[in-house]
Amino acid sequence: MIPAQRRAKILELVQEQGAVSVQELSRVLGTSPSTVHRDLDYLSENRYLERTRGGAHLAGHLLSTTFEPDYEIGRHTREREKAAIGRAAADLIPQGASVFLDSSTTVLEAARSLVASRRPITAITNDLGIGMLLAQCEPIRTIVPGGTVRPRSFTLYGDPGTDLLAGMHVDVALMGIHSLADGDLSDTGLEILKSKRAILAACERCVLLADSSKFSARRSFLTIASLADVDTLVTDDGIAADDEQRVRDAGVTLHVAKVDA
Repeated sequence: MIPAQRRAKILELVQEQGAVSVQELSRVLGTSPSTVHRDLDYLSENRYLERTRGGAHLAGHLLSTTFEPDYEIGRHTREREKAAIGRAAADLIPQGASVFLDSSTTVLEAARSLVASRRPITAITNDLGIGMLLAQCEPIRTIVPGGTVRPRSFTLYGDPGTDLLAGMHVDVALMGIHSLADGDLSDTGLEILKSKRAILAACERCVLLADSSKFSARRSFLTIASLADVDTLVTDDGIAADDEQRVRDAGVTLHVAKVDA
């Protein structure tokens, strides 16, 4: 297990339990206490959690509404859930469709499934990593509109991409989001706000890809839209009953992906 995977797993455990001990983490991760200490030091220094004498606990009071995890840690967080969501979302894409793939580690999993299916589509993306993946599949026509690379990510924002997107009419958009707290889609930066609103305006149908933890995540810096502004939500089977009801009450079609054991 590489460091980013260990640290992502630590964060998952802390989020689930509220606090963890070094001994427990060493047992679950199958690594030495000294390695766990180093991982906890890294996560504490980068404000993911707060160290305690024998472990760590949530650092919600330390995190700002603009906080984002490092790309590699985010990519390895809730991997099984994201893979299941990605497969389910890819199944919703018809052959020949034009599809916008938003910059998101969950949407990346949908891209993997689309490549594996070799389904002929026209794919537009604002993510360099997703673009490189799609370009390997000959039946997929891949368009990367361009822009400025967001620090510590593969996300492209601003012109010429946003300007080009304003003139597009795509069949489906696969969109990721940082938080679904209180039934709103919220994210961390102004450039993200502009990009996601442009995506919503350009698509006939918006499919939101969000694992069940997004409902309990802290509200992020800027509200993108309300849940009712999307057409479909694909999430994992960890979704709580009240969150599921909130989605249905918003008039959103819900697809719940079963996560492999």
